Amino acid sequence: MGSQMLNRTTSYIYEDGVFTVDISGVERDYYKKDSEAYKKALKDLDEN
Repeated sequence: MGSQMLNRTTSYIYEDGVFTVDISGVERDYYKKDSEAYKKALKDLDEN
C-alpha cells in the first residue's frame, strides 16, 4: 500500500491581495474580497 502513495507538493504565492495555489499542476487564483486585485478581476470579467 505504501508504494501507491504519492509524494505531492503544493506551491502557493500571496502577493498584492492574490493568493495563487498550484495543486496538481493547475494554478488557481483566490482574491481577498474588496482588495484592489479583486476589484480588477471583477472588472476584467465584466469586459469579457
